[in-house]
Amino acid sequence: MLRLSAILLARDFVADRVKALPAATVFSVFSALALEKGAINLGQGFPDFAPDTFITEAASTACLNGRRRDNPLLNQYTRSQGHVRLCKVLASTYSSWMGRPLDPMSEVIVTVGATEALFAAITTFVNPGEEVIVIEPFYDMYPADTIFAGAVPVYVALHEELPPPGQPRSS
Repeated sequence: MLRLSAILLARDFVADRVKALPAATVFSVFSALALEKGAINLGQGFPDFAPDTFITEAASTACLNGRRRDNPLLNQYTRSQGHVRLCKVLASTYSSWMGRPLDPMSEVIVTVGATEALFAAITTFVNPGEEVIVIEPFYDMYPADTIFAGAVPVYVALHEELPPPGQPRSS
């Protein structure tokens, strides 16, 4: 009997916009090079140690306290833009930096990391067909998110390409 995963793999269910994305990522390249060269991979978090006890105990306590019937809010999903208390603190903190008051409910979003934040920002503010300047070298999500948004990445080198040592620069 065929498994569902085998059936899905045998057919082409990938959207065209995903097919246009680069296959390699900075992390896949770093990992392959680290394995090939026997190097330590500092490109991602690959800890080889357990977390400190105080961290696991705090997590355990938070989970166990969530079982208390007197505080069922400890086991609730937060709003998708972030926990209200956190958004209020962030709005208060960054209002002075931005030079204007920020509305915590409409101008602050909390993400689980930079990758999600970049995707949200680019797909929110970039329209299909627009050009996005991507300064090289770059984090590989910049062009991927740009392409996914239907926009066109325009690559600009941070530094001009220098000639080999001993060769004059052309003008």
